[in-house]
Amino acid sequence: MSYIESHVEKDIQQIADGHKMLYEKMDREFKELHEELDELKGTQAAQEFVITRRLKQG
Repeated sequence: MSYIESHVEKDIQQIADGHKMLYEKMDREFKELHEELDELKGTQAAQEFVITRRLKQG
């Protein structure tokens, strides 16, 4: 029982910590991607507005 407590539990804790760090990193990356996507959508909307306005004038 002491082997399990001293060796296996440490390994399980390391795996759990690794998963937690990976999840946190993925969360940050996805947040950054969503922010970039929002910026691109705003740029696209502005470009569509300009193009539509030019087509109506022309």
